[in-house]
Amino acid sequence: MANYRSVGSNGGILANGGNGSVPLGGVTVTFTVAVPATVGQGDELRFTGANAETLYILARSSAFQLTVQAPAASAHTGQNYQIRRAYTLLQDWENARDGDLVAENRSELGVAYADSTGLHGRARLRRLPHRRHAHDEADRRTRA
Repeated sequence: MANYRSVGSNGGILANGGNGSVPLGGVTVTFTVAVPATVGQGDELRFTGANAETLYILARSSAFQLTVQAPAASAHTGQNYQIRRAYTLLQDWENARDGDLVAENRSELGVAYADSTGLHGRARLRRLPHRRHAHDEADRRTRA
């Protein structure tokens, strides 16, 4: 299992216009207002108000639909939301990677966005399981 988390220096809200909906157990979130192109993989989607829940974005299906990494634990129908970067510093992302990646059979991938100082495009930072320890690997990609 891979967990994606975004890293970018923009600590503000990237999107919160209109409402979002996803059924209980669903992974496709539909919005009433287009989500900006700056929102992407690893960003944090917080449903606010009743049944508050935090989900993480896996992919953009369109300007009005996002796919999240895990099924919604609650139904959200026409609910207010906020989308932000998951972390504002690479070190914060690194510090939050807990547990035994090998025993838990998971990978942690940080997606660094161009709003981070000194980055152009998007870089993927992977924390991969290894027999003795986890190691970091960077796979630099340009955001379209």
